[in-house]
Amino acid sequence: MPLPAESVRLFNRFYTRVLGLLNEGYLNSPVSLSEARILFEVNDHPKCRAKDLIEMLGMDRGYMSRTLRRLERQGWILREKDPQDKRARGLTLTNQGQMVLNTIINNSSDLINSLISPLNPEEIEQMVNAMELIQRLLSKNQDPK
Repeated sequence: MPLPAESVRLFNRFYTRVLGLLNEGYLNSPVSLSEARILFEVNDHPKCRAKDLIEMLGMDRGYMSRTLRRLERQGWILREKDPQDKRARGLTLTNQGQMVLNTIINNSSDLINSLISPLNPEEIEQMVNAMELIQRLLSKNQDPK
C-alpha cells in the first residue's frame, strides 16, 4: 500500500491530467489556471483588492501583481479607486472578463459532465461524498479566511 503522501501525489497527478490543468489555456480559454481563479474570485467578490486575493488564494504578492497587470491589459478587469481609501483599488470584471469567465464555467461544466456521464447516480453520490470528506478533513487545521 502506498504511503499517504504518495497516494495524494498520485491522485493530484491524475486529476491535474484529467482536467488539463497544465495546458497553456485553462479549459480552452485564453487564461491560465491561476488567472481563471483570480477571475472567479473577482466575480464572486466585486471591489475586492489585490491584498484580499493574495489572502484568498495564497498567492505570492509579486506574482499577483504581474497577473493583475496582465488581466488589466487584456481588458478583463478594472482597478477602480476606493472612495473611502484613495490608496486602495477595488477590482471588478469588465464585460470581456465576464465573457472569458463564462467560457471557463461552460467548458468546466461540459468537462465534468463528460467525466461523470458513465457513472450511475450511486457512483456520483459516492464520488461527491468522497470529495466532501477530503475537503472537510483537509480543512480541519486550516486557518479560516
